[in-house]
Amino acid sequence: MKKISTLAVILVCIAARPALAQSAAAAAAAATSLTVTARVKAVCTFDTNPTIDLGEIDPSNAVARSGAVDFKYWCTNGMTAPQVAARSGASRRMNKAVSGSAAPEALPYTLTLGATAAGQGFESHKSNLVRFSAAIAANDIPGLAAGQYEETVTLDWTY
Repeated sequence: MKKISTLAVILVCIAARPALAQSAAAAAAAATSLTVTARVKAVCTFDTNPTIDLGEIDPSNAVARSGAVDFKYWCTNGMTAPQVAARSGASRRMNKAVSGSAAPEALPYTLTLGATAAGQGFESHKSNLVRFSAAIAANDIPGLAAGQYEETVTLDWTY
């Protein structure tokens, strides 16, 4: 086995130094890539508490009544039109609370929910409108008791 002198080791290290420096420079110049991602949710927001007011009804002059409200909503741009449905269907009953143990008075009416449209984004000028309408038939009016009738309808939106 040969003995290597300390001077020989030092000379080898000095000779290899430029090659090591070039290798470090090449590593500093290497390119990599970075991916940035985001996901936009499909969501909708809605005006709160619209009201369809069918006005005062005179039971001595039974005339069918109807009314409507345009309901604003916003959905993520480009998403398909949301679906809306009233719980318990279109045949509805407004109730008048009665004191004591008497049964509440009821006023039947129909509720129609209009067609919805695809999302346009959330800028205020890009709201969508859907028309909700209610109607009372003339033959349901003559036997009504005086008072305020109302029903709160739960709307289920699917998107």
